[in-house]
Amino acid sequence: LGLQIEYSREPVLLDTGGAVLKAKPFFAEGPFIVINSDVIVDLPLAELVAFHARRGPIATLVLRPDPKAEGYGAIECAEDGRIYRFLDARATDTAPGVTRKRMFTGLQIVDPALFSFMEEGEAFSLTRTTYTRVVRERRPLYGFDYFGFWQDLGTPAGIAAAEKKLTAGEVALRYLGS
Repeated sequence: LGLQIEYSREPVLLDTGGAVLKAKPFFAEGPFIVINSDVIVDLPLAELVAFHARRGPIATLVLRPDPKAEGYGAIECAEDGRIYRFLDARATDTAPGVTRKRMFTGLQIVDPALFSFMEEGEAFSLTRTTYTRVVRERRPLYGFDYFGFWQDLGTPAGIAAAEKKLTAGEVALRYLGS
């Protein structure tokens, strides 16, 4: 597929934020996509990239409605997608207009400006540490609503559910070249 892959070894696990920060030398030129390794998502990336480019935020997180959003830590967005509450961090007491509660899918497009919100030298979470800081400082962070196929693979039950849906033909995943 014409891809070049580089691996990052972590003798001590760096969590999501520390791992992204370690990759900083590769991503100084422009926005880049980060996806958790324990999810399957059938998202048209071109739509996400275009959404991010139109708004120019520090990051755009792919979000989805979920009845369990509060249990995971709800993210509240205004109608234009601007995130006003991320987990327990609030940019303001209220967002303009109607807000929507969403759950983070583990997929995001990030601008290198996000690195300035990270501290070197320890493991840290993008969601619990970095994005809450971005929201508190009222910097632009957007949510991209996604309603298509998404499956968490972080448990044996999640893997079994994904296998069942994929083998039953319930989901047709797109791939490069199609």
